Amino acid sequence: QTEPLTCTNEILCLNHPVVIPHLKKGQELLLDDSTLVLRVVEEGPRSVRCEVISGGKTTSKQGIFFPHTHIPLPNLTELDKSVARVAEQEGVDYLAISFVKTGSDIDELRQLCGNKVKIAAKIECEEVFKNLGAVIEKSDALIIDRGDLGSELPVEKVPLLQKIVIQKASAAGKPVFLASHVLSKMCDKAKPTRAEVNDVMHALIDGASGFVLAEETAVGKYP
Repeated sequence: QTEPLTCTNEILCLNHPVVIPHLKKGQELLLDDSTLVLRVVEEGPRSVRCEVISGGKTTSKQGIFFPHTHIPLPNLTELDKSVARVAEQEGVDYLAISFVKTGSDIDELRQLCGNKVKIAAKIECEEVFKNLGAVIEKSDALIIDRGDLGSELPVEKVPLLQKIVIQKASAAGKPVFLASHVLSKMCDKAKPTRAEVNDVMHALIDGASGFVLAEETAVGKYP
């Protein structure tokens, strides 16, 4: 819906209503790192009705992906721009910019926050690989967000792309960090899985500078 509504088990609200008119019948919507899948069965100018293909539990402030659909959203919202200005005033060390596509995205943010604030480019959409060299050159660091990247691309492609980004960033002398599902089992368990330990170790061997933990420390039982 594009009108202010209270979300329920049957109604999901988007904070970018401009998306709605671009959703057509048959379009899939991916939520929570593609674990939840909806399909549009009835389109409209202010709301769409979907059927649940793969259901489950979701929470507020989750990202939604629209595969193979171009949505005309600005890379920096007005809120993003105001945050960048405050960051410069308060002496913030780093800002991470999401869904970077081109080097000009980095330039736009740097104009807002100045050269004192370093910029980390989040690698999380398919289009960035057309301009990866320029993005690496203009950013101060990179974050490979494997969750969002695995929603835009087949998940089996992510490991090789991770290696390519680490290699190119390291060659350029830029630190590169990994995010998403690093120690996700520790949201519920006191120890990581052997697969997670293996993943972390091999990323370090490849040249990763570090890791970004989100749900593990924000909502996990063992932060």
